[in-house]
Amino acid sequence: MAERMQALSSEEFQDLLRPAFQEDEWILIVVGGFLGAMAGVGQLLFMFGAA
Repeated sequence: MAERMQALSSEEFQDLLRPAFQEDEWILIVVGGFLGAMAGVGQLLFMFGAA
């Protein structure tokens, strides 16, 4: 199986994995947005101080 997967092109491999993640894709987007926002808030507090 590993040999067959290594023989796939990157596009074929992506097509193989996409259905597995498609159902939970919105969760990844929301969590990524939240983590990015928290990183931005952290940078603001670090740069300008929390007084």
